[in-house]
Amino acid sequence: MNEILKLIIDDYENKKPSAEYMLVLRKVCEAEEKFLSLLNKEQRTEYLKFEFIAGELDLIAFNDFAEYLFNFTKLKEN
Repeated sequence: MNEILKLIIDDYENKKPSAEYMLVLRKVCEAEEKFLSLLNKEQRTEYLKFEFIAGELDLIAFNDFAEYLFNFTKLKEN
């Protein structure tokens, strides 16, 4: 991966989240807490495994988008 792109991704990952993001995150956490309270122990375990994998997918999607945007921007410069 291009070093500039890596710097952008690394910097973005350390960026302070916006107020809007934090508000929606709080809503998601509350909804997830209510949902988890309805599950038994085995179901919670499997759900949390699923959430971990989904989080990995989100990170890959973010990095793929960052790379796409970076390359698109470079194309527009030429």
